[in-house]
Amino acid sequence: MAGIETRKGPRGTTFRVYWREGGGRDGARDSETCDTKATAKRFKALVEAAGERRPDGYPKGCRGMGIGTRGTRAGNGQAADPAGAPTCACWSSASSSCRPRR
Repeated sequence: MAGIETRKGPRGTTFRVYWREGGGRDGARDSETCDTKATAKRFKALVEAAGERRPDGYPKGCRGMGIGTRGTRAGNGQAADPAGAPTCACWSSASSSCRPRR
């Protein structure tokens, strides 16, 4: 089961979502740092829905948003939601331009 850890540092508070690949004790540890608790909760739900694995389209270092920074477009003309996550229309399309860029 994925969890959220609050981390306070000199740059402010961040939220680390952590889990073990596949959900078992023997799974490799993985984590992602998110800037807001709402983003962390949303990313945690995605990890759990993906079977305790990193969700497709959310590369390491994405900060739980999948597309980079807040306020950007989802890549195919679809607006991103206020927290920066692509809209459902974006992820349901077959367009590869909808995938996040590093």
